[in-house]
Amino acid sequence: MASQISVQNVAKDHLDVLSWARKFGLTAILEGKISAAGERVEITADLTDVKSGYLLWTQTFNCLRRDIPATDRLISEQAARALGLKRVALARVPQPASYDLYYRGRYMWENGDVRDAVPLLEQAVAVDRKFTLAEVALSESYSALAQKGVKPPWQVLPMAERAAQHALETEPELGEAHAALGFLRYCQWRWSEADQEFRLATQLAPNDSTAWRQWAYVDFAYGRFSDAQQAFERAEMIEPGSLVSARGLAQIYYYWRKYDVAIEFSRRLLQLSPGDFIAHMVIADSLVQTAHPKEALTEWRRMLDARPDNKDVQTRLAVYEASNGDPLPLRKIIAESQKRTTYISPWVIAWYSMHLGDVRSALKFLEQAADERDSDVISVQWDPVFESVRHEEAYRRVLKKIGF
Repeated sequence: MASQISVQNVAKDHLDVLSWARKFGLTAILEGKISAAGERVEITADLTDVKSGYLLWTQTFNCLRRDIPATDRLISEQAARALGLKRVALARVPQPASYDLYYRGRYMWENGDVRDAVPLLEQAVAVDRKFTLAEVALSESYSALAQKGVKPPWQVLPMAERAAQHALETEPELGEAHAALGFLRYCQWRWSEADQEFRLATQLAPNDSTAWRQWAYVDFAYGRFSDAQQAFERAEMIEPGSLVSARGLAQIYYYWRKYDVAIEFSRRLLQLSPGDFIAHMVIADSLVQTAHPKEALTEWRRMLDARPDNKDVQTRLAVYEASNGDPLPLRKIIAESQKRTTYISPWVIAWYSMHLGDVRSALKFLEQAADERDSDVISVQWDPVFESVRHEEAYRRVLKKIGF
């Protein structure tokens, strides 16, 4: 899937996985297919030599669902042996119930709602307190709650810290644990520490797609768009079944002001994931920035047709209506947000205010977002929506608060 949506040259329809592996200097690719019937599971693993394209090893494993963790370990051992590795240090086999909760939580974090992932991962850790990867995923999920503006940073980042530090105490050389700490440092705006942790994480676990994806966000914060692009592409190649990296790439092209590429890339993404929220959003935002607000509104109304009851889609529609000269729906949303008792990211209100041309309110909420350490506020450096306020003293104060 990644080879179809990765855009180095948007004119190409297909870039095979082997080409990507050669680009990033990998020597082999391990792929798997899973089929299940009731409690029985069949897993076929293929190991391919990148240079020649020849199959190095293939094997089919049959097991029960409860034995999947042990089978995963066996596949890793067999693949390592096929590569001629003398010894591979592999983690202990987690308890099956914890393993199942971990994968369900991980899936929800990457493909659904991180709020649904947290309780699953908390249960996974409770069932098996020695399952370090579950604790790593829990730390990342707490950080993601802050990054996405779902929970106040001061509420969830301390929990992310505890989980990440405990994972590192248990396995100091676990690359995934260093990546979780790097993601946390990113959310805390401790930029150099985040860079160091991700550099170490990708050295210890070079095939951890999550580490590469999250490091791309640090690159973005610094304005290293080319590095961010390469990190997302690396993550895509490692985990071709996930669309998370593709969505990140689409947003990078937008902030990079490569609007035509962002639109083309997002349309290709929609071919694989029709109705994708991020893809439609990038297209609509790019159309607004290229002086096509009517087309942006039309684009987003397609989303509303597909998800008529989705509140996020309805709210975003008001933004594009404001871009077309109708500010009332967005003003109403801002007014209602001030009455809500649940947490509303001040960054979001600042962003809405800019679409209404209310610079004073935008700067007020922008400073509030910085004071509350709202993770999203770092994008103020690169978001074209804030282009007109870069000369303001309040804007410069915000940059100073976030460490730039």
